[in-house]
Amino acid sequence: MSDEWSILGYVATEEVKMAAKDEDDSFGPTTIRRAAEALDAAERQHTDKHGVPPNEVKRQSLAKRILSLIRLGGSPQKVAEQAIKDVDDR
Repeated sequence: MSDEWSILGYVATEEVKMAAKDEDDSFGPTTIRRAAEALDAAERQHTDKHGVPPNEVKRQSLAKRILSLIRLGGSPQKVAEQAIKDVDDR
């Protein structure tokens, strides 16, 4: 299971990096790591809530929203909760 989570962590990090390229601001490695943790948590929450993992469009929406929220501070878990709420409310 730990190998699976490390692969998912890598994928989340890459998703966040792709979303960061769309933003005007530059993000440091700590912010990218925190955003990847939040994206990982958001994906788990989405799966728990909806019974299926998010598709690529939803993942990108979550990653972009997380990058916006991460600037405001808070734990990756809280950022993930807010991102899920915001993206699901659209």
